[in-house]
Amino acid sequence: MDKLEKQQIDNNDYEMSVSRSIIRNIESYLELSLNPIESYYLFQHIISSRIKLEGNAFIEKNHVDEIIYYMINRMKQQFDISITRQEIYEDIYQHICSLLYRMKNEISIVNELLPDIRREYVLIYEGLKEVNQELQKRHQLPLISDDEIGFLTLYFAKYNEQVVKKRRVLIMCSSGIGTSELLKVKVQNTFPQIEVVDAISVNQFKKRRLEGAIADIDLIITTINLPEGSGLPSILVNAIFTENDKQNVAKTLEGL
Repeated sequence: MDKLEKQQIDNNDYEMSVSRSIIRNIESYLELSLNPIESYYLFQHIISSRIKLEGNAFIEKNHVDEIIYYMINRMKQQFDISITRQEIYEDIYQHICSLLYRMKNEISIVNELLPDIRREYVLIYEGLKEVNQELQKRHQLPLISDDEIGFLTLYFAKYNEQVVKKRRVLIMCSSGIGTSELLKVKVQNTFPQIEVVDAISVNQFKKRRLEGAIADIDLIITTINLPEGSGLPSILVNAIFTENDKQNVAKTLEGL
């Protein structure tokens, strides 16, 4: 063993003692002697599977950081994932350390969930495969296996699932600008999870509809009946926006 390998054993003496104990038990069960190096091989598997890798002499933190931040930035460019770099960094750091250790020691793992991950999160999975190829060139790394990419996919899928799409809402009144603006404020205060695109009059609505400028609206909250043939979800409310109106709007939003 070289200096680094010996240092790693010193830093993880408990894991090494467990490995030796397991090998002794196997020898006893099989009634034969195994090569002493088997204890170290088993130790490698244990270390590569740990949640925490304190004192890992093989892993340089700066190298890990560079890989993680590149991966995060590229994935945020490709997908609308609402995360901060530090948020996912804390989740993924130990996994990347373990992954790099497995790659260094040519330890393969099998991801039994891989077919399901490919099917359920195909875009994120393919995005990570592309980033994987870029990392290979930038850092002279071996290609990360499909099984490993499957595990990484789950980290990004977690944040992708947390993204809540804001519903785009249009406020419409008969003609009174003051009334529509008041309703707009009340709706925004009651439902901060929605995006109020604009507050307009019925005439403005008709004009925009002819121009095709309201096609991306999810719901119209209006104080008057919507013109026939609008083809958009709408809900009629009082200009004062009563508690009953709030409950009805909440139910409508849930159904969208």
